Amino acid sequence: MAEGFGRFWPAEFAHKLRIAIGELRETQDHLDKAVEEAWLAEAPHGEMKHLADRAIGAAVRFAEYLDRNGEEWKKNYIARQRQEGKKRSDERGAVDTHGGLQRNTPTPDCQEPEERQEREERREPLEPSEPEETQ
Repeated sequence: MAEGFGRFWPAEFAHKLRIAIGELRETQDHLDKAVEEAWLAEAPHGEMKHLADRAIGAAVRFAEYLDRNGEEWKKNYIARQRQEGKKRSDERGAVDTHGGLQRNTPTPDCQEPEERQEREERREPLEPSEPEETQ
């Protein structure tokens, strides 16, 4: 569960919760075997099994919540990030800090192929230079 908490996106967290649920069920199986082999008394077995049941129930409900609401949360988060990025960009003004280019002004290499071709066609053709004589 702690590993899932370290994940950022809800779907990843839910996946790690499901893995943890499986591990808890395995732990319950080990508790049962410990009682069968007389390594553990019934009283502590019951307490530990009860705690594991509660943890499984909470993890299942939380994973279901993440499944129901995760995509919407992710969509809203991304929209907020874009909005904050646009706001920061607007606060910087019209001049880009990288080379002083105006925002949204494509450089020749970033232009669409048709625009680039039109630009190339407007250029004066280079006249071939006469080879220099070497002595």
